[in-house]
Amino acid sequence: NGRSLKRTPSLAGGFGIQQKATVSRGFLNDGETCYNGGMKKQIIDGIIKELEILSSENSRDFFYSVESYIDTYYEDSICALILEWEQSGYGDFGATFPITAGVVAKLESLNDFVERPREVYAGIIVSAKDALKEVREYKIS
Repeated sequence: NGRSLKRTPSLAGGFGIQQKATVSRGFLNDGETCYNGGMKKQIIDGIIKELEILSSENSRDFFYSVESYIDTYYEDSICALILEWEQSGYGDFGATFPITAGVVAKLESLNDFVERPREVYAGIIVSAKDALKEVREYKIS
């Protein structure tokens, strides 16, 4: 997918993702942002799609899906989309979408290959529904 990313320990307000080289849609190899009017909408639409899928997960099987949401290997994962948002100069994702940022932070904390009780996963799925509402209500400027 053109990205070269490495996982780092999460910091407060961060998503535990560090960019080593900036090469993806919307970016040039030297890290300059390509200003594209539809890029912001494309990122928001991708995040909405991810949250729709997340909010329809089954808590019984969710343990097996956690990594797919935060793995930046795929450019359509929610973490990759958040990274693209922030690199595009749209501001601090966590400040703009605090509920969604909280859901992602919780997903990151669960990505340790330890299976949790179904209630933990059910809580994330419910929070994802609130996050979906938050992102859908965002007015793209």
